[in-house]
Amino acid sequence: MNWAPYPKYKESGVQWLGEVPEHWLVTKIKFYYDLQLGKMLQPEPYNESDVEVKYLKAQHVHWNKIKYDEPPIMWASTNDIQKYSVQKGDLLICEGGDVGRAALLDEIDSSFIIQNALHRVRAKRKTCVRFLLYLMQHIAGAKWFDILCNKATIAHLTSEKLGALELALPPLIDQTAIADFLDRETGRIDTLTAKNQKLIELLKEERSALISRTVTRGLPEDAAIEYGLESHTSFKKSGVQWLGDVPIRWEVKRSDGIFVSDRNQMMPDSFRNEDIFHYSIPAVQEYGTGIIEEGESIASAKQLITEKCILVSKLNPRKATICIAEPKALKTLCSTEFVVLKARKCDLNYLRYFVQSELFRQELDSKVQSVTRSHQRAAPEDVYKFWAAWPLFTEQTAIANFLDRETGRIDKLVEKVKALITSLQEYRTAIITAAVTGKIDVRESTA
Repeated sequence: MNWAPYPKYKESGVQWLGEVPEHWLVTKIKFYYDLQLGKMLQPEPYNESDVEVKYLKAQHVHWNKIKYDEPPIMWASTNDIQKYSVQKGDLLICEGGDVGRAALLDEIDSSFIIQNALHRVRAKRKTCVRFLLYLMQHIAGAKWFDILCNKATIAHLTSEKLGALELALPPLIDQTAIADFLDRETGRIDTLTAKNQKLIELLKEERSALISRTVTRGLPEDAAIEYGLESHTSFKKSGVQWLGDVPIRWEVKRSDGIFVSDRNQMMPDSFRNEDIFHYSIPAVQEYGTGIIEEGESIASAKQLITEKCILVSKLNPRKATICIAEPKALKTLCSTEFVVLKARKCDLNYLRYFVQSELFRQELDSKVQSVTRSHQRAAPEDVYKFWAAWPLFTEQTAIANFLDRETGRIDKLVEKVKALITSLQEYRTAIITAAVTGKIDVRESTA
């Protein structure tokens, strides 16, 4: 839909606004809104009349929503509670961290105050705080807070900076119309985005189920025919609880007879002054492979990669980082947080899919050594010593090729949906900017 511009514009003199409608008022936030920075944390009572009170902090404020499960408590006086209390309809803005991040307080179930990492904003003249919320989204999206708050250091949106922030205010009836329009349009976009994010989750679940089913039950009948193999109609008990029944022609044996784990080839000292190709967990998670790094930046011991292999991270086995690694023209190393698996009597690509399967990850997850859920760590021998059912080499290769194709198809769909989500978010940002800076007149569309 195309919205018409306003009849006349003027130069606002404000960088993040540009030209604004002629009848809009260019002013500062402090003249039209009541601003209150929160209370400094008080861990103990200062006098007998102080009481404990729940408080909100910056971590509770997310764009468009305020989330808290078990809010923290501090001590406060009666005057503090009156001064720093919040109520439905207040706009809360982060003073530090992700400065400028803001949300409206839709409901509050009991008496709360705010900590000094938050600003509370209320209308004191003819203004609409929902309009200001969308303006804050525009300023944040355009990265102006990085400049205003000197993000090269620790950024803070002080009371003085927030109060001096310039904006262009339309009449109250127009502010409300713009906020209503953006509520409706961004609501539609957010609904579409949520549906597409759910679709990505379903596609990933389909991918995971496909891998687990194929590496434990064999190819589907039509795929078996395609690859010149007999489909599996008879199954046997594997004797391995987490595997269940497996094709009758598959051999159940321990994995250390199928591949080896290379744990002894460590990085020579001479590498530390050279450029190297390094497989680290963060690099693999971001790029799916390693990256070139200078040897001097590799301080801890690393493993040397001399042939094509599989890397499986020891950390968080349920979501283990996995990739195929191979030696490059540069010296090639990997983090000691990886277990290195080298194929000897199996197809390497099939092995990769097997260790990616949800069944294997669940089994690995059950053997973790740490009781801290966020820092689970599997022992190396759990990664490379396990019982499994192995098809003949030719069937392994067929399964790997089939999964390459089918997971590739799913991955392309996921990328398309991600691209759509990106486009939706770009449109969301653009329509907010256009509305709050007066580039489009949405009053009639709201009516």
